[in-house]
Amino acid sequence: MEIVADLPLAWHVKPDAAKLQGSNRSQSSNDETKFVEKSFGSSSGLPAFDSKPLEEDIFDRLVELRTEVARLSMHLSVPFRDCLYRQLDRLLDAEFWEDESARPKRSSFETFLRFVIKADVSVAPALGVSPSETILASWRSGDRVFSVEYFEDNQALGYLMKQTLRGTEAVTWRGHVADLVQFVERFLGGDIIRNGKEARSK
Repeated sequence: MEIVADLPLAWHVKPDAAKLQGSNRSQSSNDETKFVEKSFGSSSGLPAFDSKPLEEDIFDRLVELRTEVARLSMHLSVPFRDCLYRQLDRLLDAEFWEDESARPKRSSFETFLRFVIKADVSVAPALGVSPSETILASWRSGDRVFSVEYFEDNQALGYLMKQTLRGTEAVTWRGHVADLVQFVERFLGGDIIRNGKEARSK
């Protein structure tokens, strides 16, 4: 996301011509310099913005998401948790970072974890990150495919596909992740996310 800020109004205002004479011109110039230094800490004429190095920003995001997994580890099996750790390490590896890579939003990852817990997921999905920094998860079993994009506030967009005697059936679904659990169970069967097991009662 690119944020473009307007320059301060004072930068667009030309001093009155009558004041640009002799000592007044020097005084006006000094006043403008002091204004810039006070506002931005520099007299270069350009705002100074603080920014983290890319590697540090990537590492901080990885720590945030790993912490979320650890916080909810009581609801996750050890193999499932470890698989999430490995996939997060892969998604947020600064050594192999590319220009089109994106850092997943914490709010999106939290929605993904809520779905995992609500649906009693035991099959680890393949994880990815969209250009808009949302978590993508995909499960596949035979000719059935279940892919989801997770947004903030427990919202999700799901794509479900299966082969039938009439051919390929595919549907898209959008709404609260709690409702998505019931939808995938009806359309594909819950075993696609649970290794053939029934969901635990909540």
